[in-house]
Amino acid sequence: MTKLEAVNEVLEALGEPPVTALDTSGTSLEAQAENTLDRIVTRIQKRPWAINEKVKVTLAFATRLLTVGAVTSGPYTYDETVTEATTGATGKFKYLDGTSMYLEFTGSLAFDGATRVLTGATSGATCTDSAVSTITESKIATDTAWLKVGPHREESVNFAMRESGFLYDRDDNTETFDADVKANIVTELTWTNLTTAMQDYMVAVARLQFEKFKNAGAQTNQLLAQELRDAQMRAFQEDGDFRRANLNNTPHARRLLGDRLIVH
Repeated sequence: MTKLEAVNEVLEALGEPPVTALDTSGTSLEAQAENTLDRIVTRIQKRPWAINEKVKVTLAFATRLLTVGAVTSGPYTYDETVTEATTGATGKFKYLDGTSMYLEFTGSLAFDGATRVLTGATSGATCTDSAVSTITESKIATDTAWLKVGPHREESVNFAMRESGFLYDRDDNTETFDADVKANIVTELTWTNLTTAMQDYMVAVARLQFEKFKNAGAQTNQLLAQELRDAQMRAFQEDGDFRRANLNNTPHARRLLGDRLIVH
């Protein structure tokens, strides 16, 4: 399903005729429908699904602290490789705090901090360093594109992602870590990378929300609510298939199915 087809399904909930093009960032009815769909796409993906969750990802703390000047052509991007001119030393960019750049040291060549240019491989950002030191603890930053980060089941540290973008150790009440952690990361997929079942589910939610917003009527609302329940069940079933789990007999599934027979 294309994004245009999805928006037309949302418009159909109001009895509106299909449009031939999107009006992204516009003020038309189809633009309002697209905005509703976009909000639902993000909201639903904040829950970890099999298709948008990366499991057991190592998130490293910084091991090098460089004192730097103003950044040009920036900003640096999370986890990109930063190379120091002349020495060829490399590290993965974690975060910048004022004049302090925190890197995960990744190479064998040492940073010398002797007024060298630091260049980001992905962003092309540059700045000049004036000092370098080895550190044994730091904050653990996250990518701003990630929706949710939590500990993998094998991780002993109980942490959560704060709005600041840094992990918070809930056991020790600190943002400072002295070791890498294993995390499960929830990301937002683009519309074309979603499965058909997920697209159907999101469209069903968007149709109901948009209809309520425009107040099309109680009968239409009931029909859309039933479509939503059916689409939601298909999405959860697909997720269970991906995870090789049986989701038919979960409390959530039983609430959706009601008194219908659940086949074990």
